[in-house]
Amino acid sequence: MGEDEADTDTGEWQLDDKDESFAPTDWDLVKAFRENHLSVSENKDTAECLR
Repeated sequence: MGEDEADTDTGEWQLDDKDESFAPTDWDLVKAFRENHLSVSENKDTAECLR
């Protein structure tokens, strides 16, 4: 996120040149959560999912 994307005084997201908000979409938030907080692996011997 760039420093000009959110107004630090009001906490509101700014708009780009197409008048679209810089606010992340729900899907952006899900992807960030999956990448940073969720880890799933599989035990090859038992095919059991480990978290």
